Amino acid sequence: MKRVFFIGRISTSKQNEDRQNDRAEELNIPVENRIIITMNGDYSANYFISELKKRARPNDDIHFIDLSRIGRDKDEIQAFVKYCFDNKLNLISDQESWLKTNEDNNLISNLIIEIMLSITSTFAQMDKERIKENQKQGINSYRAKNQKWGRPCADKNLIETSQALFDIGKSFKEINRATGIKKSTFYKYVAGQS
Repeated sequence: MKRVFFIGRISTSKQNEDRQNDRAEELNIPVENRIIITMNGDYSANYFISELKKRARPNDDIHFIDLSRIGRDKDEIQAFVKYCFDNKLNLISDQESWLKTNEDNNLISNLIIEIMLSITSTFAQMDKERIKENQKQGINSYRAKNQKWGRPCADKNLIETSQALFDIGKSFKEINRATGIKKSTFYKYVAGQS
């Protein structure tokens, strides 16, 4: 019996899976057949391949929204599609309607798929590189303004007050109530210095 899977990826935990799950719902794909991960795009295609090796059988349908939801690395996307071709899995993409692995298996259609796959996966790779460059520019701009990068430093007055209270024998709870110092800050700067 043919089974139907849905695969998707979101880039960060700040995003949500609603778009992916909504599409899977429209396709009536059961929750247990949805493989949706939170990953930045590097190695995600490898993850999908390992999951499909465990779950999918020849002639199963694999739905996804678009190739960029598989990964952002050209070689990974191509390896994913090749794995599906080699294992006779039917790829069905909402965006890349030309990607039909369950259609004729003739030379011309395979050639067209290879060309289109190369173009599409190259664009995904370029998108990944553009995102990294934009991040780098934003970080450099922030640093150029002489703004400190990373966590803020601990308040010196808070540390000194907490140290004085600790030196006279007050417990962390008492010091926390009096100063509001966080536990990790206390142990890093006060109790850890004794």
